[in-house]
Amino acid sequence: MNNVDDILSNPIFTPELKVQIADVISQQTITEQFVDKVIRGVYKHGMLRGAPGLGKSHAVEAAFNKFGFVANVDYVVLKGHCTAWDFYQLLYRFRHPGKFVVVDDCDIEADYVGLGLIRAAIDPVGNNRVSWHSNRIPIIDNMPVQDFVFRGTVVMCTNVFRGSGRKSKNSAMHDAIISRLPIRDVDWTTPEKKFAQIYNMVINADYHNGCKHRRDWTQEEKVQLLAFIVENINGIPDLDLRLPIKIAANICDDNVKDWQTFCYTTMVRG
Repeated sequence: MNNVDDILSNPIFTPELKVQIADVISQQTITEQFVDKVIRGVYKHGMLRGAPGLGKSHAVEAAFNKFGFVANVDYVVLKGHCTAWDFYQLLYRFRHPGKFVVVDDCDIEADYVGLGLIRAAIDPVGNNRVSWHSNRIPIIDNMPVQDFVFRGTVVMCTNVFRGSGRKSKNSAMHDAIISRLPIRDVDWTTPEKKFAQIYNMVINADYHNGCKHRRDWTQEEKVQLLAFIVENINGIPDLDLRLPIKIAANICDDNVKDWQTFCYTTMVRG
């Protein structure tokens, strides 16, 4: 099998699945165009919002690579946890036009102070002035920095950034941020839509090849992998881009003689 048409001729891809795949590919193109607009400054800031593990972060990283941007020089990506004070410092260091702060499902979103800093950074009404007022004047790089104007760009990737519906301070701050950001929703929730995105990234984006400590997969192995997912689509709890890596680990393991049985036993529920 040498091209996408050959792959789609496999009977595992029913007409219904082909429709889903075509739709997801079209939606991915729109997502890439959205990110491109943010990086080019058509949108000053932006948010990608949707189900976890289905390519939001990849779309942003791919765009930075396309433009030749360098991590930690032109942009910084925040994952996991970041204190409000550390976030304030990063906004200051990436405050100039053409610099980017990417908040990628970082739990600063759950912190009221951090949310306030995001709102200040993206707020055109307040001229993007970010402040830190406390009993001591903040020192950054041996300089007192109690406030500054943020002219960079904030990009948010999240699967949970929605108002809680309660009249809490955090909920109000969430709403204030969302009202100021262009948002691209990529919230694929059905198993078929998630599979279509997995197909798109495995075949069209070659997303998984070159994974650390793993050889590249052959085209035939990719089709076998996708067939395994289709056959067990309603029994796999986590349909995301990590799943093909888990399956491929067994395909590429010479000590696993029957990878389908092993994967079925360890990955399929019910």
